[in-house]
Amino acid sequence: MNVVQPIRSEATIRAIKGIITKKPIKANTSRNLLLWVLGTNTGLRISDILALKLKDVQDNKGNIRESLEITEKKTKRPRDIDIRPPVKSALEHFLKDTGVYDLNEYLFKDRRKGKKDINKPISRVRAWQMINDWARKAGVTHKIGTHTLRKVFGSYAFKAGIPLIYISEELGHRNVEVTKRYLGITADETRKAFKNFAV
Repeated sequence: MNVVQPIRSEATIRAIKGIITKKPIKANTSRNLLLWVLGTNTGLRISDILALKLKDVQDNKGNIRESLEITEKKTKRPRDIDIRPPVKSALEHFLKDTGVYDLNEYLFKDRRKGKKDINKPISRVRAWQMINDWARKAGVTHKIGTHTLRKVFGSYAFKAGIPLIYISEELGHRNVEVTKRYLGITADETRKAFKNFAV
């Protein structure tokens, strides 16, 4: 089975953001940055990210919402996810840059020639191509996919000391064992973490 990995290097994460926002700024820069930031800061699956419309992140008065309320496509489970500062900042930049105002417009609209006027999000394949392109340009050589964004979220949450039970819940996993496998936490890492532990 070909399993994608998270990007574990903070320098690589910064490099990818730099690649996305590299000058000259292109029409899709703010959209692409929002895709990256949403994926790595919410743990949402790409199918749920691509389905987001303006009304999911902004109210009818033009204010960015405090949280995303969605129903996951895969699990059909309702989720309420806080819009954290990095996501809010990327959203503000995106909204200012694009001037999107129709609450029914997809955030990740396909803006290629001939498709600009159609309210349809980019495909999962296109998202995969973009993420792979950014990662390769940043020097990543291991297998990358759209799920890499979700795994970056989980692995950085774990690195920050957030308990696995909370990460598991945020990722919508059935149990912590699934999350351990998902994040690639090995028995050796678990033993190492407890090596100097004493009560």
